[in-house]
Amino acid sequence: MHILHISDIHAQINNYQTKRMRRKLLDKISELNTEQSFDYILLSGDITHQGQDFTDSHIEMIQEILDSIKIGTEKLLIVPGNHDLTRNPSRTELINNVLTSTVPTPSDFLDFTLLEQKDLNILLSSFEKFNEFYTKLKGEYYPLKEIHSIVDLNHCYLILINTCLLANESGEEGKLLIAKDKLFDCFEELSNKDNKPVIAMGHHTLECFTSSEKQAILNLFDDYGVNIYLSGHVHQAGYSYEANNYNNLLTVVCSGVHFDGYTIGGFVDIKINSSDAYITQYLWNSEHEYWTKNNSLGRRMESGTLIHKFKDEDKGNTIAIPLVNRRKELNSELEGLFSENELTFKQYGPKSILAQQKPFSEAAYIWRQKAVSIIIPNNDRILDLLENNKDLIADSKKHILQTYKSHVDGFKNNHLSEFKSQDIPLFPIEVYNILNEENL
Repeated sequence: MHILHISDIHAQINNYQTKRMRRKLLDKISELNTEQSFDYILLSGDITHQGQDFTDSHIEMIQEILDSIKIGTEKLLIVPGNHDLTRNPSRTELINNVLTSTVPTPSDFLDFTLLEQKDLNILLSSFEKFNEFYTKLKGEYYPLKEIHSIVDLNHCYLILINTCLLANESGEEGKLLIAKDKLFDCFEELSNKDNKPVIAMGHHTLECFTSSEKQAILNLFDDYGVNIYLSGHVHQAGYSYEANNYNNLLTVVCSGVHFDGYTIGGFVDIKINSSDAYITQYLWNSEHEYWTKNNSLGRRMESGTLIHKFKDEDKGNTIAIPLVNRRKELNSELEGLFSENELTFKQYGPKSILAQQKPFSEAAYIWRQKAVSIIIPNNDRILDLLENNKDLIADSKKHILQTYKSHVDGFKNNHLSEFKSQDIPLFPIEVYNILNEENL
């Protein structure tokens, strides 16, 4: 199965680079379609810009994309983005009531609120223009009242997640709620007896939700076998793995199809078989004006393509692997994770050239996004690998693991919590050699 993932069109942005990017996009995806026909297009929101009206030009733009790869609107799957909404006072008041609730928690209060038809209608009122656009484009209504829904794509299941139910203002990243009870109801409708891969798509990245809400989402993803989560919103391409799950969850972030000085244009090409997904990120080279594979996202995508296995074939067989081979494989994976973190820190961290040249620009925002989307997941993965292979760590080096754990916890707290700490341990460079053989 071949999938094209596009996000954040922001159609009203129409400068020179944007027009060039979009025109060349049609050529590029047509070329990819010649190599292997696309089966579906996934569009993860922000079709319009800043809540402006949807017009015929929006439909024409999307129709051009469909025509370039010779598929119809029935093969187009969409979720709304925060720019696709129109705000109103009644909805704003209701959202404020939800978010300021103390008993029960805002998340639980939202679940109760959605049981009232009147309140549900108020929250969904901001999606009316999006629904009109969707109906005109596809000839059917968007399943708004279900909030979240399931589509069988034959080779896999797709969970369409409306992450924008409470989206209402700028700067709300880290504060959103998903309507977890509705998401649970949606997953309960999933009958996956044939054990097909499960992909979920929403506009926002998981980091845009409160920490407790993100955990609830991850719990549901884990229990119902979600393999990949696709999103957009942050206008920067990326990917990460969630380490603290039974399943191997990959999150993929698609950039946008517009140019505004911050957004690096991008789209995602996904090829799926029964056991693997091949994820290729493309980026727009604004200097030379062409689309090319993005191999700048980390060592695992050095070739521009990430190979993601839906099933961990070695799961539960760790003991059967000879110690020498296990140590070698573990060191290889750790080296890749450490190198990716080091490169990210040098390029975007507080001491990077970018931060020194533009200390009051968007550099701090980019650094936080990179820390949340790359470094923290990598840290969790490293810690998980070391904790599960303590038998390979010499007794004289086990204190290094504890120091590293404290560093990881502190780093995560300072980037995800509003309560910062100055007392986190420095990164222990000794952890690079923690698996060296001695006194085992």
